[in-house]
Amino acid sequence: MRFLSLLVGLLTALVMAWPVLQGPEVVTAPQGGAADVRLGARVVLRAEQVPKAPAAVCAFVEPGGCAGVWSRVALEHAGTDEYEGYLALIQPAAAEPVVVHQLAGGAFIPTPVFRAHRIWTAEVALGPGEHGAYFVRTEPGAPAGYLELWTRPAFMDALARVDWALGLLFGVVVAMTLYALFSINPAEPIWRSFTAFLAATSVLTYVNLGYAYGHLGHLAPDLSRSRWPMILVGLAALSAFGRRFLSLDTAMRRPAAALRVLEGALVLAASGVLLGLDLPMVWARAVVIVVAVLSVTLASSRALAGVPQAWLYVAGWAPLVVMAGQGTLAALGLVAFFRHPEPPLIVAVAASVLLFTFAVAERVSAERRAHAEALAASERRYAYAARSSNDGLFDWDLTTNALFLAPRIYESLGLPLGTLDADLGRLLRLVVAEDRPGVERRLRAALGERGQDSVHAEARLMAHGEPRWFTLRGLVIRDDGGRPTRLVGAVADNHARKLNELELSRRAFTDEVTGLANRARVAQHLATLMEIREQQPDFSFAVLFVDLDRFKNVNDSLGHLVGDQLLATLGQRLAHVGREEDMVGRLGGDEFVLVAAGHVTLEDAESIGRRILEVLAAPVTLEGIEIRTGASIGVAHSDIGYESVEEILSDADLAMYEAKHSGKGRCATFRPAMREQAVFRLSMEADLRQAVEREELTLFYQPIVSLETGAVTGFEALLRWPHPKRGLVMPADFIPLAEETGLIRPIGRFALLQAAGQLARWRARAPGMEDLFITVNVSPAQFGHDLVADVRAALDASGLPARCLKLEITENLFVGESGTVKSEVDDISALGVAFSLDDFGTGYSSLSYLHRLPFRTLKIDRSFMRNLLEDAQSEAIVRSVLALSRALGLDTVAEGVETAEVAERLRHLGTRYLQGYYFGRPLAPAEIDLSRYMRKTA
Repeated sequence: MRFLSLLVGLLTALVMAWPVLQGPEVVTAPQGGAADVRLGARVVLRAEQVPKAPAAVCAFVEPGGCAGVWSRVALEHAGTDEYEGYLALIQPAAAEPVVVHQLAGGAFIPTPVFRAHRIWTAEVALGPGEHGAYFVRTEPGAPAGYLELWTRPAFMDALARVDWALGLLFGVVVAMTLYALFSINPAEPIWRSFTAFLAATSVLTYVNLGYAYGHLGHLAPDLSRSRWPMILVGLAALSAFGRRFLSLDTAMRRPAAALRVLEGALVLAASGVLLGLDLPMVWARAVVIVVAVLSVTLASSRALAGVPQAWLYVAGWAPLVVMAGQGTLAALGLVAFFRHPEPPLIVAVAASVLLFTFAVAERVSAERRAHAEALAASERRYAYAARSSNDGLFDWDLTTNALFLAPRIYESLGLPLGTLDADLGRLLRLVVAEDRPGVERRLRAALGERGQDSVHAEARLMAHGEPRWFTLRGLVIRDDGGRPTRLVGAVADNHARKLNELELSRRAFTDEVTGLANRARVAQHLATLMEIREQQPDFSFAVLFVDLDRFKNVNDSLGHLVGDQLLATLGQRLAHVGREEDMVGRLGGDEFVLVAAGHVTLEDAESIGRRILEVLAAPVTLEGIEIRTGASIGVAHSDIGYESVEEILSDADLAMYEAKHSGKGRCATFRPAMREQAVFRLSMEADLRQAVEREELTLFYQPIVSLETGAVTGFEALLRWPHPKRGLVMPADFIPLAEETGLIRPIGRFALLQAAGQLARWRARAPGMEDLFITVNVSPAQFGHDLVADVRAALDASGLPARCLKLEITENLFVGESGTVKSEVDDISALGVAFSLDDFGTGYSSLSYLHRLPFRTLKIDRSFMRNLLEDAQSEAIVRSVLALSRALGLDTVAEGVETAEVAERLRHLGTRYLQGYYFGRPLAPAEIDLSRYMRKTA
């Protein structure tokens, strides 16, 4: 619209400035009157009608003769200077004034001015004392005109200013006409006809009658040089516009290319005219004619091809084609020129303005229709979206407190339509009491003068007699002062989605096996407690890290289903130990945590730990099997000043490890020194891993002696770790670490291979040792990890008979033992390998496995040997074990025999085999003298 306003303003300014642009008139004289001109030369101008023109004058008039009204214009030079100027005849009617003859210098010799050309002006050149005469013919009955006498400089200056103004005015009129031509909707035939008529009228009237485009063929190019550049550039732009408008560059490529060349020629011609060259004026006229004709031809072709806009373009170019034809006729002298275009200019401008007004009205009407249609479409889409969604719209006018609720809201709430309108309080009273303060707080925050621009709240509302989750989303509308005036938005029933979110949240923070809090929820709770402690220094809490003992054996033996049942049962026991303000959670695996909060002292935490040990030590019966586990607990207290959740959990874990390492079934409190121990364990693990990779471990062998023969019947292979810094490390110091890290499996394979190979080499070196056997300790962690394959590989690699290899296992293997362990034991026994039960009487108390599993030997633990001679209970236990082994047909080996008295007492009790320092310390293979061991030792 700015462009349109600019065009209208420019047109108005040009029309109002028209009298000024005409320039100063030197003198005027009506026909039949006289005037005296003093411009440095005294020239007297007289005009009078004469009966007829001289014959000499008529000789130069076109065929048809001298009929008409003739006037004689006499000029008399009374001055002393030369006078050069122009004589102009102003004829307001549509007559055709003709200056046909000039009589100069008093000689009255006929001299044609422009031959038979119809002209508006004639050149005047008089010397001092000279006379001039001009004969002018007008049509009978034509209104009287008047004459103007100009000096040459004044005439040329006025002509230049008028030409520039006319050129600009032509551009404005053409732009307005084209805008109207292509803006008015041409769909209706009446509009198409009316538009074409007004366009042709405005442009053709202006061009043919008013603008004097006949100068295209004028013999004096200097008179129109000032307007030509604007005309040529404007026509080139109009041609380019038509090409793009009708897509000629793609639809008609070759003709469009020709048009582009012609447009360039017009621009070059305009440049040449600006430089004062006459040649471009000559051939530019021909180019203009070609451009006009070619444009109309191409547009007509596109119109016939079915392009509706092309007819409008043809109507727009038609006046210019007529103009080109008129210019051609003028060049041939067949039409005259008219210098003063006020009357036709008024007609042209009026037609253009009328057309322009209709175009603007049509444009505004079209925009309003488009806006109304877009608004209606938007409202329809919004209505469709609202009906298809679960949202109900609301509108709260804060200035009048009027409240509108869509029917969907009433439907969701199960209320009659209109019962809540204009009553926000009733709507808020439907919000569940626990959620109402939050909704009111969000409304107050948004409706303040500096509040938020939107509201979002989730709350439960009573709907159909039960609470349901709803979501409110609203937009605050404010006035220019920032004060809220309206709140509009939607209320959606999101009950199902909210319940799903709550369930997902519960799952995200709940352990699925036990129903307790999971690690994420525990960490979140601990973070909250740490924030409280920062604000309340006297607030304290403690973390009890609980790890179940022997749970892995149960899980591997009885299966994961029974293992999960055991975790759930023990988790519930643990939850009952905690107070209401405490949190119990499962971190994963067999690890639990109890967070005791609220001014909890270290003594309180240790007391809770002891209660946990008591509760978890009670047996659990699952699948008809009585299972005992127990636990190891680590305590970390907030008084240490923890800064992160990971730090306090890590310290509680270190304390738990200390409790487990100290014998399990204990509760240990974290001490800063434990961190150093943890670093030590990490270092030990790295060294042990390197030792396993480099096969730096070694086996020592301790003899087992028969009391019947006094000879060595076998050896027990004992692992040793020659550490480069710590010396010879005993199994008790690295086997638990190996079991925790999984290194026990490669270590176990190494021990089997080395022991079997060593006995095979001894048998080869010392004939008569066919019955010598060797025993290898097997960790419970090796079961379930291809132990059968490891045993078979050791026998195959060494060539040792299976009867010469015995495997020692401890009672801990049978805690919750299932068919998996028994199956592996049976498979190994099927190879011919015998099993010994190590440390009998110190661990698992169930004796059912002695009947179910193929044991050949029971080994009495060394702890009973220390006080055998003084302690009657120790002797009673030994007697019982011996009696049990005889009843089951098992051999017995007493470990830890260090004196002859103990050996003699065991002989008296009926022990068959002895092992201990009394018979020999564990030695490296190179230190063992087989000949010594083959002699009787007792």
